[in-house]
Amino acid sequence: MKRLNDIGERAVTKRARLLVDAEQTYYQPAIRSFMVHYLMKKCNTKHPVVYDTVQSYLKSSHQTLLLSHATVKKNNSVYAVKLVRGAYMDEEARLAKEQGYENPVHDDKAATDASYHRNMNYLLSQSDTFVFMATHSNQSVIRTKEQMNTLNISPRSRRVMFGQLLGMADYVSSPLADNGYLVYKLLPYGKVREVVPYLARRALENRGAIESAQIERELLWKEITQRMFRR
Repeated sequence: MKRLNDIGERAVTKRARLLVDAEQTYYQPAIRSFMVHYLMKKCNTKHPVVYDTVQSYLKSSHQTLLLSHATVKKNNSVYAVKLVRGAYMDEEARLAKEQGYENPVHDDKAATDASYHRNMNYLLSQSDTFVFMATHSNQSVIRTKEQMNTLNISPRSRRVMFGQLLGMADYVSSPLADNGYLVYKLLPYGKVREVVPYLARRALENRGAIESAQIERELLWKEITQRMFRR
């Protein structure tokens, strides 16, 4: 906790953003309690410094979002969220089966997508919230842009940011940047034994990666041919 506290203080000094992952459900009560009840109260007094992570593949995600938002508002702090789908589906299902409780994860991708979009709609509808849309889904990006337009939220508004992994979904990131939206590319770094499992979870989370890669290849080939034969 001391290290997180020190990092939070440093982030405030540097006007940086601190996005804290949610991890598995058995870690989340401790993580969220510290983030929402302490670190956000301390660091998010004026600006969105600390971002909580909400995993939309959890059946409880929307209720968690509402409760966390209410708590932060009560503390007169700024509520900021990194919105993700989630990457521990298999582990959560296995633990639920072994220990005899209901699987906390939605039953299928369609339900997870619906949850993600519901959470996004709520966050955008609240004028006092900030959201980092961490997604490789072009459909989710389109829905978010449409909702921003409906609510008159400017692409340059720092209330909404987008993020994808470096080397993935560039066909999603580039048009966002070209049209003035705030988009970031994530570059994981560290020891191989630490980074590879992280990337493997991202691939699992983004089950449409193969389809996305095919789209990117087609777009790259189209661009290459246009440049080769451009007059």
